Amino acid sequence: MKTSGVNSLLIVVTAASFAACLSTTEPPKQPNVFSLSITIPDAGQDYFIRNDTLTVVGYKMLIDMISVKKLGQEDEKFEPKLRLASYVFGFADFYVVGTGTVSGGKFNGVRYSVIRPLPQLTDFNDADLVERDPQTGTVIDTYSISVTGIYNRKLFRFRSKVSRTVQYGFSRDVQLPDFNGYLEARLRGNWKQWFLNSAGNGILDPADPNNRGQIEESILNYFDVFTISVGEVQ
Repeated sequence: MKTSGVNSLLIVVTAASFAACLSTTEPPKQPNVFSLSITIPDAGQDYFIRNDTLTVVGYKMLIDMISVKKLGQEDEKFEPKLRLASYVFGFADFYVVGTGTVSGGKFNGVRYSVIRPLPQLTDFNDADLVERDPQTGTVIDTYSISVTGIYNRKLFRFRSKVSRTVQYGFSRDVQLPDFNGYLEARLRGNWKQWFLNSAGNGILDPADPNNRGQIEESILNYFDVFTISVGEVQ
């Protein structure tokens, strides 16, 4: 996984620290920055079980009420705003979902709500998540999640209307200082588990409506979070 953005940030932080050593004044105190991003590891690669083949090439979901969980304290919340969490194979290793400021403290997870927008209220435009009448532009239907891929050599698009608040814990606690810290929580979708049957020995057909509930639950359950931090208190 490439981390060129993080490397650039480390260079900036290192340069600032070196300049501070040469100066008699303290470096300016900047608020801590938190970033939420998404990636789908191994997207585009074939996954084989018996006679079935699956790959995922794109993922989208609408989320709201992002918050970072703090150990023994209230969550650090973003300003409420509907956000598109999207990954498209072949363009970038990861995509930023949202960025904001957080105070110092010990963080141990992230929480957000998966949202299906109300058809009569939405002004959101995305062909995978919002269906519109081609003549009038009126919203016909909306979805919270869309997965595109190839199942047994046929293109599929799995869409869900599920709305749920979910949370994912970090593999370890991350303690930021009061100022000049950075924390990225990178959501990683385990798509090979999303379409696995209960026995673990076959792939569920995404086009079969009888599989919808199980696939939805697996999508919500099989994310984990990789953290990247700068300036962390040891």
